[in-house]
Amino acid sequence: MGSRLHPEPSDAADSRLSRSAWIVCWLRAADRYRSATEGLHIDQRLEIHPGEGFGPIRHGMRPAEVLAVFTELQMYEDWMGGNLNDALLFKGLRCHFGECDSSGPLPHSRLNWIVIHQRPDAYLFGQPVGEWTKESVLAELRMRGYDAHTPLNGDVEVPQQIGLSFDDDGHLIWVEV
Repeated sequence: MGSRLHPEPSDAADSRLSRSAWIVCWLRAADRYRSATEGLHIDQRLEIHPGEGFGPIRHGMRPAEVLAVFTELQMYEDWMGGNLNDALLFKGLRCHFGECDSSGPLPHSRLNWIVIHQRPDAYLFGQPVGEWTKESVLAELRMRGYDAHTPLNGDVEVPQQIGLSFDDDGHLIWVEV
């Protein structure tokens, strides 16, 4: 049975609406849903784009632009460390900017570094981050033409694109873009 937000085709047929009218109705309902849930955290896949960004966030954005496209509540977590005046902080995510003062990133500064830590909604090449191992991600990067290196610290790096760190069991837990 259709709901106010998700009408079903049978609802449209009962109302004698054409298929295209039903689609318009459904799209309007989807818009109402987006409006009603704006600013709330909704589980979704946030794809990591090496050298570019994470989900809707892209390098070069200003702080206000990041906040406009990424509407989660800001929060600090212990793993984040200190001296973070240059960053916007979210659950499992730090967005660093080129210029800051004692209160945070300056409005005209640009995003230049993203750190993703154990976010269950973070995906790399269509797969959840936590499912990647060092060997599998290294093979995938090389298959896609990235010049991936493995420095002595055990990480995987593609200079100026992506840095990857792993837990003691070899699973990916930390990504820098």
